[in-house]
Amino acid sequence: MNKHIKILGIFVLASGLIVGCSEQSATKNEPSHDVEGKTQEENPNKQVNEESEDESKEEPKEEPKDEPKKVLINEVNALQMGDTADIGGIKVTVTSIERYTGEMRQFRALKQDHAVKIGAIIKNTKDSEIHPTSYRFTLYDVEGNKLKYAWPAWPGGKTRLREDLPPGKKIQGDIFFDVPAQEGSWTLKYSSVVNYAEPAAFWEIPAK
Repeated sequence: MNKHIKILGIFVLASGLIVGCSEQSATKNEPSHDVEGKTQEENPNKQVNEESEDESKEEPKEEPKDEPKKVLINEVNALQMGDTADIGGIKVTVTSIERYTGEMRQFRALKQDHAVKIGAIIKNTKDSEIHPTSYRFTLYDVEGNKLKYAWPAWPGGKTRLREDLPPGKKIQGDIFFDVPAQEGSWTLKYSSVVNYAEPAAFWEIPAK
């Protein structure tokens, strides 16, 4: 009887050892949950870093540069010398253009070839007073380049187009420009002194 009990005990002990070894082997073969979680966390970061590197490799887009503003005769419906434009109740007539050979102001020397004098008449047909000025006129050369004003040395500026103009009144005067020696036609532009939304008027005038 004791012999059978002893044999049974040895069998149980051996079975326990086999089961323990099997569980330990299974534990070693299964991946750690901590390792899996760490790997899953690392992969998204790696993907984000790769995308960031790809974006950084892209060349920055250059913004388009503003082209110089030019006005050419064939781009506008230009009036002719002597024509009158009605711009929101302000009637403007360009009457003449000629070379100006008089003395220029000190420290206002010409940058181009010579100066020209352009005659104009402005009449106020509105119900309110306006304040015209020669600075509302802009001259463009044959190539469409904007030209600068010239500054004659005449005393008092009696021919300047700058005066408070009541309703029904008009003013006659001259505008002076510093111009290059060219042949062909220039473009004279007048824009409103009252409403900048009003369309501008253009005249085709001979280069002098």
